[in-house]
Amino acid sequence: MIKVENFYVRQPVDKQLTFDYDQKCKKRPSWIKFHEIPHTHQFIKISIDNEAFWYRRYFENYYFPLNNTKEDYENYYDEVAESYESMVPQNKEIAEFIIKKMSEFKVDKKGLILEIGAGTGLVSEKIAQKGYDNLVLVDISQKCLNIAKRKKSLAKCKFIKENILKFNYPKKFKAIYNSMSMDYFNEQELNKLLGIIALHLGKNGIFISVDRHIYKEYEEHFTILDSGSFMLKTKEGEFRYDYFIGKNV
Repeated sequence: MIKVENFYVRQPVDKQLTFDYDQKCKKRPSWIKFHEIPHTHQFIKISIDNEAFWYRRYFENYYFPLNNTKEDYENYYDEVAESYESMVPQNKEIAEFIIKKMSEFKVDKKGLILEIGAGTGLVSEKIAQKGYDNLVLVDISQKCLNIAKRKKSLAKCKFIKENILKFNYPKKFKAIYNSMSMDYFNEQELNKLLGIIALHLGKNGIFISVDRHIYKEYEEHFTILDSGSFMLKTKEGEFRYDYFIGKNV
């Protein structure tokens, strides 16, 4: 059992805060969820047995450790799986954008397609409904994938619970896409991931990434076909989303 001793928001918190927290990770919680906390409080410092840990606001009242690990991501997304889709309704619009681009670049609807960081299948559900139903969905959270498996439009799809940095598949893909998944990796991991993507793209296959950042490393691994940005309204406000579309160098 982890005991959380103190909370700080710039200055020590002067009232009792009620919260839930992850108990799977033994060193410190993978997530902390406050029942009520001001939106101005973006960072929290906790003390556990006299050792300090910093957290930042992630989604809604959830806080996530700054020095996070892949285990933290797995624990967090298992926790929020049932409520995840209500937290990111804008992903439906991202799905429509990806569908548009796959049509523009003439991706075969019967071709094998991979989604990285598929979560509950919110994006792939829309894509499958347009006839792209030969999909492989990869995610680190089993509970998110279990929700995706319940969706009728994804009945023909394959689901893989795995750290994408260890991904290895025997077949090549016509398209590989992700939405809001690349920020989870440091520079070394990102280069490794892009190499894995390039290795798994078939001839004339395309890579589509929609995220809040497009990294310079993309153009080191892929020949750029298209890039740009668009605005989307979210629960937290209106934000710019960048996209990159490329093929193997």
